[in-house]
Amino acid sequence: MFLSMGDDRISDSFGLSNIITVLQFEGIQVALVLMLFSHIFKFWFNFYNNQRYQNVEIGLYMFQPYVRIIIQQFVAIVPGFFIIFGNGGLAVAIVLILIRTIVDIFLSQIKNDERMFQKAVDFFMKDYKKNEDKRLEEEKVIQFLKMVTEE
Repeated sequence: MFLSMGDDRISDSFGLSNIITVLQFEGIQVALVLMLFSHIFKFWFNFYNNQRYQNVEIGLYMFQPYVRIIIQQFVAIVPGFFIIFGNGGLAVAIVLILIRTIVDIFLSQIKNDERMFQKAVDFFMKDYKKNEDKRLEEEKVIQFLKMVTEE
């Protein structure tokens, strides 16, 4: 919908013709190929080759992408306002880069700084009131944060 407001080649309906049009934009094919290879290499070296799949708790692993999905949704909606209220190409790019940079810096700090990691654990545990299962829940939060910060 947002793209149809900024480009006459795209209709406001959901259809295959819009996907084909977007795939013909300059640089999209190269970007898709690079993303495909990037994901294949990440899968191979960070998951399959080192047999990480044998030590992963499936329940936690299923939620790993949700942090990025939340960011992706936020980044998709906010730039839409720039497209609605003006020529937003540059503004969209700046918003995408800024949000992604901030999140990556934050996740990197959690990954590399034990104090920041503990602050993140405390943040997620602040509303937890039960004392009997608190240690188990805290361990799940720790596992989740470690998984989210891994590549």
